[in-house]
Amino acid sequence: MNFMYIIIFFVQPPMFLSAEKTFKAAVFEPTISSRTPMGNVSRDDAISQMKDVLKGYADVATKASKEGVNILVFPENGLIAHLRNYSRTDIENFLDIIPQPNKVKPWIPCDKPDLYPRTEIQETISCIAKENNIYLVVNVGDMQLCNHMEDSSCPSDGHYQHNTNVVYSSEGALVSKYHKKHLSDEPYYNAPKAAEYAVFDTPFGRFASIVSYDILFNDTLNNLIEKHQVSNILFPNLWLHVPPFFLSSLFHNSIAKAFKINLISANVKIAMFPDIVSGGSGIYTPDESLYRYKPFNSIPSDGYIQLQIKNIEESERKFLWPLKRKVPTSDNSVVKTALMTNVFPVSAVILQNDSGIVSVCNYKVCCSLEYEFMSNRTLKFKINYILAISNKKDVDLTNPEGKEMQSCLLCPIYDEKISCLMTLPADIPKGDVSFRKLKMTAHNFNTPYLFPHIATFNSKSYDINTSWKHDRGEIENTKPIEKVFTAIIFGRLYPIASSAPFTVFPITSVILLNLISKELLV
Repeated sequence: MNFMYIIIFFVQPPMFLSAEKTFKAAVFEPTISSRTPMGNVSRDDAISQMKDVLKGYADVATKASKEGVNILVFPENGLIAHLRNYSRTDIENFLDIIPQPNKVKPWIPCDKPDLYPRTEIQETISCIAKENNIYLVVNVGDMQLCNHMEDSSCPSDGHYQHNTNVVYSSEGALVSKYHKKHLSDEPYYNAPKAAEYAVFDTPFGRFASIVSYDILFNDTLNNLIEKHQVSNILFPNLWLHVPPFFLSSLFHNSIAKAFKINLISANVKIAMFPDIVSGGSGIYTPDESLYRYKPFNSIPSDGYIQLQIKNIEESERKFLWPLKRKVPTSDNSVVKTALMTNVFPVSAVILQNDSGIVSVCNYKVCCSLEYEFMSNRTLKFKINYILAISNKKDVDLTNPEGKEMQSCLLCPIYDEKISCLMTLPADIPKGDVSFRKLKMTAHNFNTPYLFPHIATFNSKSYDINTSWKHDRGEIENTKPIEKVFTAIIFGRLYPIASSAPFTVFPITSVILLNLISKELLV
């Protein structure tokens, strides 16, 4: 197995203690250069394969420990990402039977490996944590035995299989176990019947972990933050990039900023799928300009990135409803419809002029844009921009998971095709794709949960831009922005007690992402 690694470290300066606690966190992003079929793998062979990967994890933990890192996060499916063609039976031998953490008498598998059966991988992880005096977050597979006499939902093979995060303390003790709730085309795993909240305390703050697409939903994200008051979230993921709305670094950063949390995200790159599994790990904080990340792209890279992180013990979160703003008259009345990435139905208008105002509506929900390009455009390369809205008529607002979304979008297109460009011509004039003024407004949105961002093109990938402000459904640049990739106001419709009428977007993220995630199984 060949692995190339990205190691991203977020570091505090030498500590002189004040009332504000800080900590060092690190994320580890492997690049999987090739994948082999799962095949019929014995338990002994499965353990051997996973321990080979864990040798690399141990090397990373040793480096992190020398840097004074407190907590190190590894990605989703990291121990089996080098395999493909998973089935429920094939994956069974890769699963440990992981007990519930015991806060009174913590179990240290490194010291007591025989206390529970079938815990070989837990022993290895525990020893890595203990030997390096570091907290480790590792995504593994968990098997939980059941029987039909006591549990009518028990699978026919007599056990549940879960996509699982485990957390081991710097003493090597199991302190947290979390089962992924929102599976994305993972028939070999079972989802827990209800969302879990595996909160744990450390000397440097209170944490919880979630897995990948759990970050999209009310029961696994919003409830964790608002009901359980957790502001430091550990986030192993194997993120599938679905443009234009679900691009890892951009979307995850917007969540951290909106919810006022520290989001510590470890992702994966898989060479066989450079467009959809292309990394994008980082740590994102509530501070508008305080974050570090590796942009998502297909190019392997290594490196350390340092940043001082504050433990967030309590955070005042206010998601205020968007202000009622009049929808302006559009200078382009021609509305086009399209299905972006084969999953996002949008209505869009093209920016025809070098400056102006456009608006577009769908089922009484609207987006508007006041804009001015940095210079008169040549349009030599047939590159233009659209303002688009994602919204549909029917939606189930009683769903406790909060699956629905509605969004405003600005992005470049080619030759009037309603599809966001992921790259630009190398010699395109800067004025054609840069804005002196950019003010996007969401009108009549049915949610206060808004996650805005603006991103720009660079030579290899995309940059998070900070030259803008957000005010209750309106984003506006504070200085000219060059080479705009996307500007988005992403609205998530979590269940809210309100008398306001709702006309919203009924596409579910599970279906959305499943369409693409199936490619990972081949």
